[in-house]
Amino acid sequence: MNAIELAMHTYNTKTEAAPAPKQERTELFVRHGNSYHKIRLEEISYVQSELNYLDIYTMDGKKFVHRATLAELTERLPNQLLLRVHRSYLVRVPNITEVAVDYVMVGNTKVSVS
Repeated sequence: MNAIELAMHTYNTKTEAAPAPKQERTELFVRHGNSYHKIRLEEISYVQSELNYLDIYTMDGKKFVHRATLAELTERLPNQLLLRVHRSYLVRVPNITEVAVDYVMVGNTKVSVS
């Protein structure tokens, strides 16, 4: 792990130090090619998990692959912003356009619910 990767990893993970006044996180750094891209949480449409990797889909249609689990991501982000609707999906609540028995629509994307 090089210095930049270590810095981004440290930024993205929770510190185990003495608890400081909790600040709401508003962005997340994810690797995109040879650089890191800052994604504002309000830009996230939904997140799909594939083992230890997350596909983060943004409102403008971009997809970012981030090495983490859904559990790790939900632990670091504000609870009220992203809702876990399936063992493999998180959706941003304001982006839900339709709710059915077995799926939710996030924009034009059907996301399974379990």
